[in-house]
Amino acid sequence: YGSIEGLVTCAGITNPHAFLETPDDEWQSLFETNVLGTVRFCRALIPHFQDQGGGRVVTIASLRAYPQAAFRPAYAATKAAIVTLTASLAKEFSPRIGINCVAPGFTETDMAKTWDPALLERARDGSLLRRIANPTEIAEAISFLLSDRASFIQGQTMLVDGGYIIAQN
Repeated sequence: YGSIEGLVTCAGITNPHAFLETPDDEWQSLFETNVLGTVRFCRALIPHFQDQGGGRVVTIASLRAYPQAAFRPAYAATKAAIVTLTASLAKEFSPRIGINCVAPGFTETDMAKTWDPALLERARDGSLLRRIANPTEIAEAISFLLSDRASFIQGQTMLVDGGYIIAQN
């Protein structure tokens, strides 16, 4: 099949429960998918990137990783873990492997179709751009970080949230 040049770790699940209502098995399930899924894919492909002399990794977090937007602690904790994991991997595997993260804001996805209408309205109203992202906009950020145009970006998390985080202050 040729060489693999990049990896995007984009699998993730969420939970609908507040802290006191989230049982241990739900915490474990979230960490298993959101964090260990990323770890396992990185562990599988980073040696390949080392052997071929380079590659790029883009992990996916969420605006929920940031204290200003934290909500549903179990989910937020997994996404914060991805941000820190990304920086740690970048330190360990620089300079030959580019490793960065994208933290999307509210985005028109299948998951968004399940949101309460009031949440969707708050997401739109809370953004400086007064809308939620189209998936293509998130994909463009990922594509950029996978490209040579991002050759001097390392260990960073690109927040693609339409200004949601800064609007919360």
